[in-house]
Amino acid sequence: NRKQQTEWRKEIKQKLSKCGHATIDPADHVTNWTPLKEMVDLERSDLVIANLWRESVGTVIGILQAANAGKPVILIDPNYLDSHVLREIVGDNNVVHTVDAAIQKLEREVAVQLEMTIRVLKRNGKLQPFKLKKLQNKLTAVCNDLEIDGSPLPVIVSHRVQTRIRDAAGGSDTI
Repeated sequence: NRKQQTEWRKEIKQKLSKCGHATIDPADHVTNWTPLKEMVDLERSDLVIANLWRESVGTVIGILQAANAGKPVILIDPNYLDSHVLREIVGDNNVVHTVDAAIQKLEREVAVQLEMTIRVLKRNGKLQPFKLKKLQNKLTAVCNDLEIDGSPLPVIVSHRVQTRIRDAAGGSDTI
């Protein structure tokens, strides 16, 4: 119902504002909502916090769009639905069970990662910023060449690679 849809949003927006974060809420245009508006909102955002309090095709589509755009996703799973597929897409460590845990995850890990630019040393000896979207595009091209259309494989693999790169970098900005 409407209250279930909006109460957690009010709570998290209030808490995020206190932490200095701006928010975009797709439920704010519930009367004029279109998939295009939501896609634009996702593109404008740095990350997505999704609440999977019930199974929802719309929430899953939003998660996939954000992941495809290379944006981190924090998934709140308050009812322990425990979707293996979504865990693979957002990363096991980005699944939490409360609004407060999502904010802690954002403040302690995700915001730091967003500010950090990882540079990779190329074979030619030049340092270049690691770009998740570039890796996803290359993996998508491989899937297309193999006629594997619409596969979540590029998202899953690229996020695992990004996690491994960040882990290997430790506190450094170069790997």
